Amino acid sequence: MGSTKVKKCLNIVVYCFLAALIIGGCDIKKKISDVPKYSVTYDINGGTGSGTVPVTAPVDNNTYAVGEEVTAKSMPGVQGANGVGLSNWATQNNGGGTTVVPGGTIRMVRGGLTLYAIYR
Repeated sequence: MGSTKVKKCLNIVVYCFLAALIIGGCDIKKKISDVPKYSVTYDINGGTGSGTVPVTAPVDNNTYAVGEEVTAKSMPGVQGANGVGLSNWATQNNGGGTTVVPGGTIRMVRGGLTLYAIYR
């Protein structure tokens, strides 16, 4: 496609976008705030603490739009049934699905994420 045709196409797209904003009364700020956001929940998946330290799953108080990156939390001091520490998180409690290491990122999915602790 020649540069003239590209410029015409781009001009049409910009024109249509601006016309939609003006004629349709589109409020961009409102549209952005209407994007659904979801939470991530951590499950220790049978892990126990070392000594008398109680085990609690990490908490992420943020909410995320679908496709937004979530940084997986760490969980120091927690051991699995076999006595070893956290290896990674998985979207299925048997270690299946998508996995992510602590500090790594995973994309939010519609409905939210539950990340299950998987031990070495």
